[in-house]
Amino acid sequence: MIYRSALIADEVVVTESGGVPEPPLLSVSKIVRSETYEVFYYENEFCCQVRHFNPATLLLADSKVVRPGVSVGIAAPVVTVYHNERRWRNLVQWLHEVARRRCVSVDLSEDADDTPEKHLIGGLFNVTCNDTGMTSTRLDVLLKNMRPALIALHNDWSKD
Repeated sequence: MIYRSALIADEVVVTESGGVPEPPLLSVSKIVRSETYEVFYYENEFCCQVRHFNPATLLLADSKVVRPGVSVGIAAPVVTVYHNERRWRNLVQWLHEVARRRCVSVDLSEDADDTPEKHLIGGLFNVTCNDTGMTSTRLDVLLKNMRPALIALHNDWSKD
């Protein structure tokens, strides 16, 4: 009960550029970490904020919660994507990571109002997350076919 009181956040835990911000209690000792690890990672809700479609934040969060030989991980993280910069290579790499991890929820945020670009990219994320038959090859074909539409909406998507 004490661990749960100390480790379960009242709000969503937001990942940072260095990964998941762990509470100091997880660093007290190896014994305390082994007793508190699953409480923190399984009983909190996490949000990975991805900027410029760079998958580094998602990968760092994932590396924090995976232990060899143990099935421990953030269950159903919400991934919030801010796309104020259009970087095609990052988008492709990020979607491949999303397909591999099968994230459950994507919140596509941006400063401007709803735009066709936002909806198109949101659709790519949702298809990638929810299509259980999505392979790397299939995703590449999807991206190849969707890129011209993105370029039509904003020319920055033509840059690599």
